[in-house]
Amino acid sequence: MVQIEIQNGPDAGKTIELAVGHHSVGRASTNDVVVSANSVSGNHLQLSVDANETVSFEDLGSTNGTFSGGMKVLQGEWFPGSELKLGDITLKLIESVDDHQRLRQEALDAPKSSILLKVAAMVVVVGGGGFAYLQFFESKNANLADTSAADNPAIATNTIGYDLIDNLGDFADSEDWQLSKGATIAQSKLSASVAAKASLSRVFQIESPSLELQADVSGTVMFEAAWGSDDAQEKVLATWSSSINSKPTTMSLPPLAKWMKISVQLDAGSSIAALRVNASDSKAQSSSMSMGKAYYDGGNLAVVVNDELAFSLSSTSGRWQVDSEKAMLEGGDLSTISMNVGPDFLTDESRLMVLADGGPIIPSVNMTIDNPAGLLCGTQIDSYFFEFDGASSITGNLVKLKVAAAPVFSFVWDMREPLTQAAREMQTINSALNAGDDSLLLTACQRLLRRYPIKDENVSRAMMLVRETMARGHRELGDLQQQASGALFVGASQVMVQLEESAQELGKRFRGTDIAVQADSLSQLLRDVVAQDANELSAERQEYYLRVVKAVEPVYPQISAWLAREAN
Repeated sequence: MVQIEIQNGPDAGKTIELAVGHHSVGRASTNDVVVSANSVSGNHLQLSVDANETVSFEDLGSTNGTFSGGMKVLQGEWFPGSELKLGDITLKLIESVDDHQRLRQEALDAPKSSILLKVAAMVVVVGGGGFAYLQFFESKNANLADTSAADNPAIATNTIGYDLIDNLGDFADSEDWQLSKGATIAQSKLSASVAAKASLSRVFQIESPSLELQADVSGTVMFEAAWGSDDAQEKVLATWSSSINSKPTTMSLPPLAKWMKISVQLDAGSSIAALRVNASDSKAQSSSMSMGKAYYDGGNLAVVVNDELAFSLSSTSGRWQVDSEKAMLEGGDLSTISMNVGPDFLTDESRLMVLADGGPIIPSVNMTIDNPAGLLCGTQIDSYFFEFDGASSITGNLVKLKVAAAPVFSFVWDMREPLTQAAREMQTINSALNAGDDSLLLTACQRLLRRYPIKDENVSRAMMLVRETMARGHRELGDLQQQASGALFVGASQVMVQLEESAQELGKRFRGTDIAVQADSLSQLLRDVVAQDANELSAERQEYYLRVVKAVEPVYPQISAWLAREAN
């Protein structure tokens, strides 16, 4: 069995035994040998042990490289007693003293041993002693050198501390970052002439429950962590964001997050330099629900059910406030909220629907809905009920949604209140149906379909009643339009007056629908025609009076004056 020892760092003194086979070494928890140091890459090195316990190594494209004897190496054989340096961490392949003692004893004690075997044994002894001598004095010399360096600043060496993203936030090399249009890196600074984004393609292991962010910032810059939990590090579950500035800012991630990809968003004219991402002991706040648990920090929130992501919400501003029944985003007025749904959360029984006029809508690719009332997510028994009435729009699909400019955003997991409201609407619908009140019936059905479409049977009934009522209204409107056409053709003013009143009444019963719009237009037309006929009749009567006044004035002046007054 081969043994290696970690010489320094957080795990100094730790010894690991390696069996025959391949073994991965790195900072990620998925490695066979985990080295807890920021200067070590997530997947840094591979060690291979053959049947003869010969050890070979291969660098896996690490950021800070692998060194042996002060030289950077990519692959080779690792000899017992020698060291490999990974970033700031030194690993030593332990030489087995027992093996040397066994070989020496077998060579010297064998009764028929040849002089050659004795010489070989001495070589083993001298070799082992010589190696020990070298190790001892090299170690002492190294200690003396370290002491001298500490006492003499002129010969002291600098130790570079690596942050959680391997110091790539120094923006020293533009090739490390993928830049969108308008973003540039120059003189260790990332700048944006227009709103832009810069991303690191590498995956970083999440080693602490919280990230401490700090940078030299001008303008508005957002830090984004796209995180996941799969061992393959391929499936991003959600993206959380936080503003970043010159003062330390903490962003706590949910326990589900095991790795992350990072990016920075810059407003036009903004810049960032000297970005540091360090570990912090802070933890995201949490709150238990009837169906799972919510983890939240600032404008970010994730709901976890059975150790799987149900959904995640991330706001560019505001802070989540969570109690025993609901969660509300405070201070996030008119912000954009991103929603990611867990890949295994939606099933044949679980649903995601947008609450809109006319009934719930299942999101589809490139879907855009203006002014929705909210969302319904989950099963009919266990649902999360979202409200953001007045939101400007919602776009996306079943996996990812964006809610833009929501003045109010909250959700509840205690469905008693929404179910109570839905039951009340059904009572109103039945009462209106029995009373023949079309206006109340349509209003109650529309409220239930827009705000409380929780039970499928209620939704089906409300939609059926709306269809039937609207069909009857269209038939009544058609009859009125046909009768009005006949009355207009023959000039039947009295009939037109009656039809105008019927059109007004139809418009009131179907207020807010296309039937009301057409009925109001018909009513106005009939009023205009009746008024025109009345004006024409009045003009004819005026002309008749004037002729009579002129005729009787010479003989009956008093009667003529009276007729003139009546004409006016």
